[in-house]
Amino acid sequence: MYLSIIKLTLMKRLYFLFIACLFLCQNNQLKAQKTWAPEGAVWHYSYHSGWGQYTSYMTMSSIDDTLIQGKDCSVLNLVGPGDSLPYYNETYYTYEQNDTVWLFDGTHFRVLYNFNVNPNDTFESYGHRLFPMCYDSTTTVIVDSVNYETVNGVLLKYMIVRTPEQSWGFSSCYNGTESFKIYQKIGCLSYMFPHEICATDLGGVCDLRCYEDAQFGFWTSGQYDSCTYEDGVGVNEIDQNSIIKVYPNPISDYVNIDMVENFTTAQLEIYSFDGRILKTIKLEAGHTVLNLSDLKSGCYFLKFDMDHKFFQSRIIKL
Repeated sequence: MYLSIIKLTLMKRLYFLFIACLFLCQNNQLKAQKTWAPEGAVWHYSYHSGWGQYTSYMTMSSIDDTLIQGKDCSVLNLVGPGDSLPYYNETYYTYEQNDTVWLFDGTHFRVLYNFNVNPNDTFESYGHRLFPMCYDSTTTVIVDSVNYETVNGVLLKYMIVRTPEQSWGFSSCYNGTESFKIYQKIGCLSYMFPHEICATDLGGVCDLRCYEDAQFGFWTSGQYDSCTYEDGVGVNEIDQNSIIKVYPNPISDYVNIDMVENFTTAQLEIYSFDGRILKTIKLEAGHTVLNLSDLKSGCYFLKFDMDHKFFQSRIIKL
């Protein structure tokens, strides 16, 4: 009797162990077979400052897999620009099924790329905001051509597309006339996501420098000396405790500016969200109070020129 119970218990344990091993093997097999954004994949994008002071880079990495609404998603993490200019730190969830790449908007999955197309077809692509004052939305993508190309010894499908909607594109260097090349495995050779260009003088992502994953290997567009090439004087997000203090934020009518360090010359330019210069102000050493009651409610960007070293911040006016 006792031996039968022991045998039955052992059989149950072995059965559950077998099921667990089968699940893990299938999960690892799915990871190995994943062609879009496999874990460990890395994209390097070129980043240009809006005022042209520097060129840097941003890094998108596939850092993990997760299950969302029954879909095996890749977790993408975007950081940059560069190591010395922290500005973005965003997380995205994406997967590919039936030649379509999907992007999670927080509630639903939306189409990012649709490769089930022919020339002159259109599809709606979900665009994630690149700046806080922009909006997540969808934009129409017109397919001009579809073809195949061998990249790193792998035959990849690609499409040449346009985004005719005003102020939308796959690049922050977009002026409304460009075409964008999108590979099925690599993504767009400009930026991965379409986005609204609503702050032209703030800079942003312009093109893909490099892509790499364990199976595909390393690929470079050849436009830059390296994936992490940087050039020029940085326009840094202000360290509120070391260089300049801007407060309060949000503001009503007045903003305080304290210069912690001493500068020979200091000038402030205030920009609207669409890149127009609204005010140019010479700053004195120490404490300055600015009356901005004539500005409408909204988001504004501050560019500081301190002895030809540039810094930027932003304020919200209520």
